[in-house]
Amino acid sequence: MKVKLLKRDPYLITGTHIHKDSSLFWIYDDNQYIGLHKTQFSEQEQTFLLEWFPLPTDTFPLSPFAQTWKNFLEGDSSTFPVDEFTSYRVTHYRSSSNTTSKENVLDIMQSLLPEDTVLIPQTHYYGWIVEYGDSPFLGEEEWQAWSQAMEGDFYHRVSFFIGDPLQVKEHADLHIQLDEKLFDVGVSLQHNNVIFNRASVLPYYLMANYPVKERNALFERILHLFLEEPEMVKTIKTYITCQQNTSQTAKALYMHRNSLQYRLDKFTEKTSVDLKSFEGALLTYLACIHMEVGKID
Repeated sequence: MKVKLLKRDPYLITGTHIHKDSSLFWIYDDNQYIGLHKTQFSEQEQTFLLEWFPLPTDTFPLSPFAQTWKNFLEGDSSTFPVDEFTSYRVTHYRSSSNTTSKENVLDIMQSLLPEDTVLIPQTHYYGWIVEYGDSPFLGEEEWQAWSQAMEGDFYHRVSFFIGDPLQVKEHADLHIQLDEKLFDVGVSLQHNNVIFNRASVLPYYLMANYPVKERNALFERILHLFLEEPEMVKTIKTYITCQQNTSQTAKALYMHRNSLQYRLDKFTEKTSVDLKSFEGALLTYLACIHMEVGKID
């Protein structure tokens, strides 16, 4: 359905909650809210879409404190949930609908939360987890362990997008909307990952929103080699993510160091790109992502 709507409204908005914008009307499909511009649809079409894709009627009872956080994160800055100079971080979660009932999912997640955190569900499978205060925020390894526990013990896959630390006085809603867009891209393009953040998703986001023809021109020299030798993509990308360490790369690829070095030398010879320089590594890493994103465009 989303693909068809994109033809009518290329700038539609998707997310886990409704944004306050009078120029949009909202429907709900495939576990996400879709904001459509009123100018792109007649009143009759709007009525039809609202009837066939109604907004969910599920309600999630929140404590007054959690409700204040929810209001604040959705753009209401009239009341701060805590002192305006308090540090906080919002982690978005998205869980698959599997064998565990949707009611139990929220109960399980709530039981796993440490102190000084607030669970704010948007739907039964989407929501935010707010950490606040002076205690150290959870590390990526802890989120990874939590996701593994949910999948291993409760047969429920949960992905997390870890936002940047902020202070309450900053505009939360802008960060929420940006992170939702990045989370969507990460889940769509990085299928093997369950932990995301801005640094890990931003290259994919940039490539997904950059015109394909311009990408092809930008990476032309590198793409010629990648298309001739597809296995080179994984080799080079792994080398860059291993911080250009040949020993770590060879171990990750189960490859002899001499074989790896042969491929690296061949890459440099064919493309004239220096992988040991920051600029060369960045250009090549984006070219690798282009090979992944290009399959979708």
